Amino acid sequence: MLGTIRRAMVLAGAVTVFAGLSLAQMGTFIGRVIGADGKPQKDVVIKIDRTDIKGSWKTKTNKKGEWIYSGMQSGGRYSISCEVDGKVMDTVNGVRASMGEPIEVDVCNLQKLAAKNAAMQKAMETGQVTQEMARDMTPEQRAQMEKQLKERGEAMKKNKALNDAFNAGMTAIQAKDYPAAIESLTKAGELDPKQNAVWANLAAAHEGLGGTQTGEAQTASYQKASEVYVKAIELKPDEAGLHNNYGLLLAKMKNMDGAATELDKAATLNPTGAG
Repeated sequence: MLGTIRRAMVLAGAVTVFAGLSLAQMGTFIGRVIGADGKPQKDVVIKIDRTDIKGSWKTKTNKKGEWIYSGMQSGGRYSISCEVDGKVMDTVNGVRASMGEPIEVDVCNLQKLAAKNAAMQKAMETGQVTQEMARDMTPEQRAQMEKQLKERGEAMKKNKALNDAFNAGMTAIQAKDYPAAIESLTKAGELDPKQNAVWANLAAAHEGLGGTQTGEAQTASYQKASEVYVKAIELKPDEAGLHNNYGLLLAKMKNMDGAATELDKAATLNPTGAG
């Protein structure tokens, strides 16, 4: 791929950074930067850092996306990275310089990196990260994966608890055990306040409890049912059944104007099912 660079190398073009060493002791790094669109990238900064002793050098890619840097002390270890718009896009560590043929460094193939990162992101989202992927992760990616796995685990626990509480509440309603239904459905509402079905059935449970009571206790239960119906309707205002049930409750509470308003809304939303 980089045969042109190899053929074009001459001693006059080599950059000597260790003046006290002969050219025979020097190594050369070469590479090519490919953009996310698959085309060569010009003027990408290539940074070379020596890791066994202190040293740092920079160069840029040409219009063909190619770069070359000579004068690297043979036997030295280097970290080679590329920067686009000041951001490090890729890094290869542990590159050893050697005499002879230039060493081609596979760094900054942005098209390949984009595909790899997309696959990594999908794997993290699904939790299907292979050992090979885990080895290749940056510390940031590993931290992100651990966060996502933790969030997914917490969501699964929450969903199970929500389903358990909701199902227990529905079972209690069917058994007309309204206090137990209220307890379970209240817990479900705390786990996920945006579940319309939870609030609708919790309102029905309070209303059902009120139907078994008299006097102030009944008034309190009906009032609580009214408040919960309002919350359920806020979450799903186009649900005719909610307006219908709320209207019937208001009629029980002798609020005939409110009942008429809700029943009219139910009739508008579902002309065949209201009342």
